[in-house]
Amino acid sequence: MFRFEDTERSELKAAFEKTHHRKVHMVYLRSVGVPRKEIAALFLVSLPTVTTYCKVYKSQGIEGLVKTHYKGSSCRLSVSQQEEVAQFLEEHYVQGKRLQAYLQEHMGLSYSRSGALRLAHRLGYVSKKRNGYLGKLIPGSSRPS
Repeated sequence: MFRFEDTERSELKAAFEKTHHRKVHMVYLRSVGVPRKEIAALFLVSLPTVTTYCKVYKSQGIEGLVKTHYKGSSCRLSVSQQEEVAQFLEEHYVQGKRLQAYLQEHMGLSYSRSGALRLAHRLGYVSKKRNGYLGKLIPGSSRPS
């Protein structure tokens, strides 16, 4: 069981009012005596998650609660391969399956359909509504060309 000092409660309340971060909110609620079970039910997390956030706060403070550990994965394509894919997309309006096949045939990389579409989005292409085809965004416009 964690005991929170008045200064910690004040710090948590101020941090939540400033950031509205859910982890800070959970620890603040715990600091004012809300049971872990109620907090877990309110935020749809497990009891150990609430305990973990309290431990993180006690050891690392507010910064430990709000920092993001997710880094994502790096692109599997080299810069020249990305340029080649962008050129392909510039010349062809393709669906995810066709881009997926292109990546497999020309780059030897196995992408899922959604992964191929995310790659296209990172390269500045968007899916047109209703038909799933990709189109280049015109600078300053919200519609694909």
